[in-house]
Amino acid sequence: MIFSKRNSFYFKEYFNLKIYITGLLCLLILQSFNSDESQVETKDSLKKIFEKGQKVRKEKPDSALIYFNEAFRNSEKILEKNNLKGEQVKEISDIGCNSLNKAGLIFYFKCHYDSAITYYRKALDFSVTYKNRWQQAESLFYIAEVHLEKGNFPEALKIYNESKEIYKECKDAQSVFHCYNSLGIVAKLQGDYLEALENYNKAYHIADSIDDKISQGYIYNNIGNVFKNRGEFAGAMENYEKAYKIFEQEGEQLLMSDCLNNIGDILKETGSFRRADEYYIKALKIAKGEGDNYRTVGLYKNLAETAVAVLQFDSAHVYFERAIELSSKIGDRVRLADCYKDYGFFYEKQGDFDTANRFYQMALEIAYEFNNQKETADINVYLARNHFKSNQINNAILYAEKGFKKAKEIGALKVEGDALRILSDSYLTLGDTLTGFKYFITFSEVKDSLLRAEQIETIEKIEARHQLAEKDKENLLLQAESENQKQKLKLSKILTFAFALGVILLLVIAVLLIRRIKDARTLFKQNEYINWQKVNELNKELDFKNRELTTKVLNLAQKDELIGKISQRLKEINGMNGNAQKEINGLFWELKSDLQKDNWDEFDHHFLKVHPDFYRILNLRFPNLTTNEKKICAFLKLNLKTKDISAITGQSVKSIEVARSRLRRKMELSKDENLNSFIDKV
Repeated sequence: MIFSKRNSFYFKEYFNLKIYITGLLCLLILQSFNSDESQVETKDSLKKIFEKGQKVRKEKPDSALIYFNEAFRNSEKILEKNNLKGEQVKEISDIGCNSLNKAGLIFYFKCHYDSAITYYRKALDFSVTYKNRWQQAESLFYIAEVHLEKGNFPEALKIYNESKEIYKECKDAQSVFHCYNSLGIVAKLQGDYLEALENYNKAYHIADSIDDKISQGYIYNNIGNVFKNRGEFAGAMENYEKAYKIFEQEGEQLLMSDCLNNIGDILKETGSFRRADEYYIKALKIAKGEGDNYRTVGLYKNLAETAVAVLQFDSAHVYFERAIELSSKIGDRVRLADCYKDYGFFYEKQGDFDTANRFYQMALEIAYEFNNQKETADINVYLARNHFKSNQINNAILYAEKGFKKAKEIGALKVEGDALRILSDSYLTLGDTLTGFKYFITFSEVKDSLLRAEQIETIEKIEARHQLAEKDKENLLLQAESENQKQKLKLSKILTFAFALGVILLLVIAVLLIRRIKDARTLFKQNEYINWQKVNELNKELDFKNRELTTKVLNLAQKDELIGKISQRLKEINGMNGNAQKEINGLFWELKSDLQKDNWDEFDHHFLKVHPDFYRILNLRFPNLTTNEKKICAFLKLNLKTKDISAITGQSVKSIEVARSRLRRKMELSKDENLNSFIDKV
């Protein structure tokens, strides 16, 4: 879970559908209101009306909406009919803006974002009219939160920054903290992890300066999420543990539950499903004990996923059904869509494509309902894949095209690549080789774009480390210079004292002076040599990475040249006899085979860096293994599943299973011994 300002209550509030109708009626009343209908209220009575709304906001949100709208209308009357100035205007406008923003929150937590943003914008207009800068910043922040939830990241970034500057102007450090935290969340969701960490660090410094321990815990948790997304699980665990320790000291049970959930996610990612279950169950116990249905739904879903991973399908069914039932009960349509999607994927993996399609369709309907473009793109691609597996090729093409179009609009390269791959395979299955080849080329270009983005990120990391090393070097030199200055000052005092003692002591001091100068020079030269070594090592690392990058770029260029040659040959073949189609198919599979070979070479290169002695030990213990069996062992060393190995090697799942059986025989493993665990110890 990511911690932002709006979920600082640590839970989402869920309400009946009548809220929506009540809210619309309240908006109509605001537009058609007649100022002569009631007597102008005093400031104290306004506060009482607002406080009534606050008290019933959770249990009776429809009544709260009426109170909030009444408080706003009356504050508007007071400001229009009375000649108020200065602090009086601020106090009344505060109540009016707070009433509108609290009404908007009711719809926000219900995921009715259009209604929520209507209230927030009205609060913004009201704050601008009466020059209430803090309320203006607050309303902008709420608007940015809606854009974040809807996936409109550029607009969210713009408005968060605008809100942040006004909060700074008002000297509200706590709210500036929340802005930096939210900016970090947006950057993380966009994949800009360095920017995310920069914003989180700024937020942490603010929390530290005001000694806000819980806010510090938020940041540790969110930094852990960045490390988790980057695959740096050790760094993620370290930050989650820091956050958990703070929340435990502060007695924040629900936030402790979130940290346990995040640690469970890491264990799940690394294949420790049993331990992940233990953390999920601990987190679930806290969430249920605190009555937090929002977190409970997410934990049911996580437990279902781990149950699938360990092939406990009956348990997975139970957890999925509980998650869906609870999501429906509390009215969380967005979380319900997520459950439908995951449940559909579960059935797809079981080969029950019709049931999977039904759940995917329900998830897609909700995604369209809330205009969630990222989910819309994802689910369309899920549907395309499901139809392709069930041999409904035309439907697969239809959904893949929709997913590709939406992914291209929002810049989701990975989803775009998945859609293109399905389109390529679908047209090849239909026998339309030219169209299939066209989509495959586009897929290769998208894949290369993703690779280039990863390479750029790697270079940025190296440059950042290099800059940090340069700063360390500079600090070391300054320290050495400072040490020399101290030595000179000390020597000066000694000389002054020696002069007073006389010529005899002066000779002794002279000897000591020469010795100290030599020591200082030796120390300086040693430090200088150490610094030179560090800089030289960093330069070597940077040169290596540059050479590596150059090699990869050359490979890409060679692929482009190969594609160009094949395209030219296709043009030539086009005018040939009836064997043209066969020739084209041969070329296509030749290209696909070449790409798979490159994938293995790159994998083998990086694998040997991490496990340099693996093949040597394997050959010593089992010299009769074939080359293919050694490859399978390398994949199993990384804990890859049979399906993943099949996708990488281009062999069928059945072939991989047969290879695993041969390995067990050659390694003389008993039925109770696990092949993966055995190879992991090699």
